[in-house]
Amino acid sequence: MVDAVVYYRIFNPTVSITKVENANHATQMLAQTTLRNMLGTKSLADILKDREEMSEQMEAVLYTASKNWGIKVERVELKDVKLPTTLQRAMAAEAEATRDARAKVIAAEGEMKASRALKEAANVMSESPSALQLRYMQTLTEIASERNSTIVFPLPLDLISNFMKSCVMSFNIINHHVVFGRLSKDSDCDNFTDLDFHESFMGTYLYVRLLLYTRANLDCGQELPHHNFTQEPLFDVTRPTTFVIHGYRPTGAPPIWINHIVHFLAAQKDMNILVVDWNRGAANLNYFTAVANTRGTAVNITGFIESMEKEGASLDSIHLIGVSLGAHVAGFIGTMLGGRVGRITGLDPAGPMFASAPPEERLDPTDAQFVDVLHTDMNSFGLRGTHGHIDFYANGGLDQPGCPKTIFSGKSYFVCDHQRSVFLYLCALNHTCKLTGYPCSSYSDFLSGQCLQCETFKPASCPVLGYDMSQWRDTLLRLGQTRAYFSTTAELPYSKTSYRVDLVTWNQFLRWGVVILRLYNGKNVIESRIDNKLLRFEQYTSTRLLAQFDEDLYPIQKISLRFVTGNIIGPRYKMRLLRIRISPLENLNRPLMCRYDIMLEENAEVSFKPLPCD
Repeated sequence: MVDAVVYYRIFNPTVSITKVENANHATQMLAQTTLRNMLGTKSLADILKDREEMSEQMEAVLYTASKNWGIKVERVELKDVKLPTTLQRAMAAEAEATRDARAKVIAAEGEMKASRALKEAANVMSESPSALQLRYMQTLTEIASERNSTIVFPLPLDLISNFMKSCVMSFNIINHHVVFGRLSKDSDCDNFTDLDFHESFMGTYLYVRLLLYTRANLDCGQELPHHNFTQEPLFDVTRPTTFVIHGYRPTGAPPIWINHIVHFLAAQKDMNILVVDWNRGAANLNYFTAVANTRGTAVNITGFIESMEKEGASLDSIHLIGVSLGAHVAGFIGTMLGGRVGRITGLDPAGPMFASAPPEERLDPTDAQFVDVLHTDMNSFGLRGTHGHIDFYANGGLDQPGCPKTIFSGKSYFVCDHQRSVFLYLCALNHTCKLTGYPCSSYSDFLSGQCLQCETFKPASCPVLGYDMSQWRDTLLRLGQTRAYFSTTAELPYSKTSYRVDLVTWNQFLRWGVVILRLYNGKNVIESRIDNKLLRFEQYTSTRLLAQFDEDLYPIQKISLRFVTGNIIGPRYKMRLLRIRISPLENLNRPLMCRYDIMLEENAEVSFKPLPCD
């Protein structure tokens, strides 16, 4: 239930009597219907948040309609929004669920600190067998305090230690004969560690492997030793080197995208591709354990890069690509190397445990000479904010098209938005899609067509997501931190075809509504609904819009335009356009399309053939 108050006065009594039977009643009915129409286009959050904007819109509509009745609307105020009891209970339940979720996070953080303390205690006891025995005896004493307990006392470990050593020696001898009895390891391929769910459930200990791929062994990885890597003939430290660092692996299975990114990177240039396999450390049902292991992984890789530098490698030619938690691993490596690494690419850096962390505790622009970041899941597993010299936000960095919206979709509901960053980057590497990011302060401003200019980067275009950022790098470093937005489709090739639409209106009165634009080529048609917000069209005003289509169509033989107001009662208002100009944003070699002096009637489609622009 929404209460509104309308303040109006009769400025022409004669007209108010002759034009309408009862001016007061007519104004009241018009206010009610206008309020209903407006509420039908708003969500509850919008109603609670945008009261002032709704009041202004109502005032504009009422003023235009009642002016002909000799009535002038002075002011409109939304007085009160009354929620049904069931909705109040639902909102209270949501608030309680939020508090419960926060309590669970605090409890989990406490568990992580306790786990660290237990780990340190375990390390101390492992250094002294006698301390372990004393702890064992203390535990037995505590158990014995309960008289109903039966204790089975095992043999002390030191009595069987010699026996265990003998068993280990025998195993090593047998294993030695097995090694000599098969093909040498050099003829085999080393694959990414594949763990089963049981190992992930029980927990793993950090172990870092480096799998080397080059153009000579794209389908056969070779594990590179951390110390004697100069003995590997395929590894040339003078070539550029790209490290690919995966993120959290709760099930222990290898990432499905590893082989794809290796092949696509090798197609860019002749380089060393090192897949950082820290699956033993990332595969754990306890996310906090995986977070704790990111530091150890970073220390390991940092030592390896320092050894590379001693052998003649240039830090300028090192590129770290990190996914989720791997993005923060890359940031830690960059910090340890003093920010001298050539480039870091972060694909949807992990948000949990890093949302409120200071820059030195997460990925940030000082970690490398150039840092670019792609966001796709900021409202869940991804990290909000800006963390690179350029941050790309696909579809605003939030919910991705084509991803499930309900938990009933299973695993995909949790990982789809987060994984989309990898698939978008693979698409860009493979040149299957061209994802141009438009610098802007917000996604809403981008959709409103306010950020379609790229003069800052001329003669280059706006920045394009991908491997080669050389033509924008210097400008981005000079600008500091840049936000760039783009929209995608739900499936490959993800790219949208975008046009800038400039309208010059001539209508006498203010009009509100949304625009539907269609482009035709024979029987083929594509449509764009420019409805991200209610559009305001004023007299003698130029309005810029962004029209995005899921497909490309060329050449354009016909254009149709529809102005939708949502008005289902009363007279149909008209809007006159002095000019409409449609400019392609990506395909700059295509001609501009114009049309002049068009009369639109609300909710009615008008078609016309495009003309060359003057």
